[in-house]
Amino acid sequence: MDLGFSGIPYTYDNGQVGNRNVRVRLDRACADEAWKDLFPFTQVDHLASSCSDHCPLLVRLSHVESPKNKATPRYEIMWERHPALASVIADRWGKSKPAGTLGAVRDALKETMVKLRSWSKENFGHVTSKIEKLWGQLAELQLQDADRTLIKQKMYQLDELLYKEEMLWLQ
Repeated sequence: MDLGFSGIPYTYDNGQVGNRNVRVRLDRACADEAWKDLFPFTQVDHLASSCSDHCPLLVRLSHVESPKNKATPRYEIMWERHPALASVIADRWGKSKPAGTLGAVRDALKETMVKLRSWSKENFGHVTSKIEKLWGQLAELQLQDADRTLIKQKMYQLDELLYKEEMLWLQ
């Protein structure tokens, strides 16, 4: 049997304009009674996609909160796509002016990382929450049958954030 869904009411959109546009629910999550008995709290979400004409399906078996750990300060690869990175590092390192001792270099690195962390929060924020927000906006635009250029713009923004998230995972 079909497990139902929440979210966008279709899973395929051919991206055409006007009468040529086709939106249908092609993709489904199905299970038999025995499986449903094993996973009674299953939820299926149709997610917005920035890079496919099919919506991905997210099958949640149960709701589990993950513990929040304090992040260890580290250099992020995703920062390298920002044009101001070199000047932020040069500015902070220049103010630190580490002497020839290893302790001075350690302190300069620490100060530089503190500066990069605050700079990152200003320029990048929390990538995962931004992705979730953009997915919601994209889904809403698709539901409203909004202008295709606006949808494409949101898709580009989502692709950029997904790349940044991929760099976080890669690290």
